[in-house]
Amino acid sequence: MTVDVSLADVLPADALSGPAGFEPQAAEYPPELVVRPGSTEEVAKVMSWASSQGVGVLPVGSGRDAPVVRRPERYVVLSTQRLTGMELYESADLTFTARAGTPLSTVDSALREHGQW
Repeated sequence: MTVDVSLADVLPADALSGPAGFEPQAAEYPPELVVRPGSTEEVAKVMSWASSQGVGVLPVGSGRDAPVVRRPERYVVLSTQRLTGMELYESADLTFTARAGTPLSTVDSALREHGQW
């Protein structure tokens, strides 16, 4: 069974894509699949699936600075690109919670509205 077929039982179709669009620097061994979960629950499902299947997971943000994979082992890329948004912002308490893939520009815009940085 291929990785994408196996993960299709775990994640929605919009969270799965081929390795295209992910170009780590001089990838000697490209990923079998790029997974873009949309929730922490989907991340947990990917990690559980990977553990049970003996497949490695390479977590990345934008993928711009992803490390070079030099080992010929099976792995998937777990991108945080769909894990975006501010979940909590208490300007008076100077605290916020943002999802893992939230661009810093989004955080900066939200904080600037209250004179914070």
